[in-house]
Parts: sequence; structure tokens; C-alpha cells
Amino acid sequence: MEHIKSEKTAGRLLFPALLLSSIAFNGFAKTVKGQDELVLNCASENVQKEVLDALHKKLESEYIFPKKAKAFKKHMQSPKAQKALNEVKNCDALVNTVNQWLAEITADKHLHVTFSPFEIPEDTPESKAQFSKQKNAFMRSLNYGFEQVQRLPFNIGYVNLILFSDIEKGGPQLASTMNLLRYTDALIIDLRESRGGEPAMVDLIASYLLNERTNTSNIYYRNENRTEERFTTVNVTGNHYGQQRPLYILTSKDTFSAAEDLAYTLKHLNRATIIGEVTGGGAHPGEVIKLTNHFEGFIPNGRSINPVTKTNWEGVGVQPHIKTSADNALNTAQREILITLKNSEVNLTRANRMQKRIDRLKL
Repeated sequence: MEHIKSEKTAGRLLFPALLLSSIAFNGFAKTVKGQDELVLNCASENVQKEVLDALHKKLESEYIFPKKAKAFKKHMQSPKAQKALNEVKNCDALVNTVNQWLAEITADKHLHVTFSPFEIPEDTPESKAQFSKQKNAFMRSLNYGFEQVQRLPFNIGYVNLILFSDIEKGGPQLASTMNLLRYTDALIIDLRESRGGEPAMVDLIASYLLNERTNTSNIYYRNENRTEERFTTVNVTGNHYGQQRPLYILTSKDTFSAAEDLAYTLKHLNRATIIGEVTGGGAHPGEVIKLTNHFEGFIPNGRSINPVTKTNWEGVGVQPHIKTSADNALNTAQREILITLKNSEVNLTRANRMQKRIDRLKL
């Protein structure tokens, strides 16, 4: 098995493919091809067979657990599956049926298929460039994931991060964020609405929060039979926050993929306190793969391996240190921080003000 050390995971995503697919389907296929929406008869046995055979082939060659490909083939040939296919009336119903099978067989929340009413372009330099352009426009419209950055009362830094963009575009936003929060006494990173993104951004964020170059995670790619080792970097362009000040990460049941990666990594490095709900449980990076002219699949071909736990959060989620509802997580984190800060506060007036805020933040 080949081992590769890297500070960047390129071309792989810990990200819900549906979001990226929607960019391609709703923008790229139409703008590049200039075509009208096509009507595909997904009730047809031939169409169904083409999709299922292509999916099985990709599962067999790409999916991180090849035995699941055999289980999928066995299921799709069963009388129960044939009955379900006979009831399919349109392409959305076919997608729902196939995704239900995949969920039942693999329990992998990353693995799914999507349908495009427009013909999906071939993977060419032109298509890659156009997709990259539209993806960047989409990421830019979301400020590269940095939804909100502010100082909360009593000098607590707060970052609401809704996605993990690529570091080339999102890196400057992260640097600006860390510069703004450089003098805060504690930091809260809110991942309650974050559905994932690029592993390289996970490592870059961790680089700002750890003092030394650290092995954050390793990813085994089954289709290439290699393990990629991921590390932080000591060279960051923004203010290095370090690991002395308190760090809290907020989670919900919707926190997923790369967002879970950050929470899981910093939890097991004893760098962060996790507050909120158990997360979604998706630890398998992969890629969008064309199946037919109108169907794509996000096929996980990798498996995250944490250097500390030797496992990951797939199917079980990240377990918070302090369990509370997603709605109460922010108040809980502020209260925990203020209790700590108050205990070391020498100014009695300020300490009393802290206590009043602690009381207001109680559930």
C-alpha cells in the first residue's frame, strides 16, 4: 500500500454531492449545451437497466466497500426490487428508489444518485473549466462559507461556518477572520448548519488553532490502494490563534462530512470542547461520477482514519462533550466560557457583569 504525505487533498470531497450536482445540472448543462429540457422515460426497463448496471459497475470499481457492490447487485435482481421498479413512474421516483436501496444496503449518507433533465456533458477541459467557474460563483455567493464573524459580549470570538470551500479562494477569508478575532479571549466555531466541503480547508483551519505541525487525519483510497496523510501547516497568512485559548465547536444533527472532520479531529486532539447534538455521521470522501447521460452518482472511494482513534465518525457521528439541543448550543458555549473567564477575572465589577450575563444565558 502506498502512503503519501500531503497538506492538501485535491479532487476529493467530504461534501454532499447534491449541492455540487445542482450547480452542474441547473447551470452548466444548460449554458454549455444550450439544450432544452429532455423528457426521459424512467419507467422504461431499458432506462432502468442502463442506470442500475452503470451504478453497479462504479460501485464495484470505486466504492470504498466492494462487498456492498455485490449486495447491491443481489438486491436489484430480487423480486422485491423488480416490483419496486415496476412502480416507478418518473425519473425522480427512480432516484428515490435507488437511493433508498443504497441507504438500506450501505447506510452511507454520502452515497447517492441524482438525475438531470439536461444532458450531462462529457468530462472535458471545457466542462471542467465551466464547472469550476460556476462552483466558484456559488461559493462566492456564500462568502466562501463564512456566514457570520463577530465579537460576542466579553470578548468571545464567534464564527458561523456553513461550508468548507477550497483554500485558494476561502483561505483569504479565513485569514481575515482570524485577524479580526486575534485578540479575543475564547473562540466559538458554529458548525450547526455546515454540511461539509474540502478536507484541505479543515486542515487549514486546524493550522490556526494548533501550535505545531500535526497529523490531522489520513484517508485510505480503495480504488488507488493508497493512504494519504493529512497535516496542518505552520505557515498561515492570518493571525495564528494558537491552542492556549478556549475553543468551543457547536454541532447539530445536520453537521456533516468535512464539518464533522474538523469537530472530530479537534476533539480527539483535546483542542476543542464540542457542544450540541450528535452529528450526521459521514466520513467517506468521494467524487461525482457520470453514470449515464442523465444520471450521476456520488461514489465514496475513501475512508477517513483518525491518527488518534484509528477509526472515524461514519454512521455514529461526532459525540459532543456537552449534549444539548442545537438551539441551546450557542448559549451553553457562552455560559461555559464566561464561567471560566469569571473565575480568573480580578476586576470585581467586570466579574459581576459576567455573572449577570451567565444568569441571562441559563436555559
